[in-house]
Amino acid sequence: MAHPGLRSGRTMVCVNEAWAAVVAVAAGVFALAGGYYGSRRQADVEHGQWQRGQRQEAYLALLDAWDAAMRKLTDIAADWDHQLYGEQEQRAGDDFSDVITARTRTASSAARARRCSSSVVGQLDVHGTAG
Repeated sequence: MAHPGLRSGRTMVCVNEAWAAVVAVAAGVFALAGGYYGSRRQADVEHGQWQRGQRQEAYLALLDAWDAAMRKLTDIAADWDHQLYGEQEQRAGDDFSDVITARTRTASSAARARRCSSSVVGQLDVHGTAG
């Protein structure tokens, strides 16, 4: 027996074919959308990898420049030692941190000496005698 709203079995076949066509079109649309999304996602991943590579190359260039600058500073510090202390007191093999530490100690002791001498001068009266 046919469905009460349908006149014949032929109409039922047309409805089934129509739904099959709609489902096929929808599947095709979803397949295209999925393919587009997958290719966009892959392009984004590849772009991210390229960016990471660029950052890595820039960081390596920075490290190379830093090493060159540190070598120059070490050479300058060695030249200062040579000019200030001469050949006999210059220690071979000083690394940069030892040189900076020595410079800091020298500056601290000089500042202490200045503070000490200014306190002695402050204790003298106008005539240059201790008060």
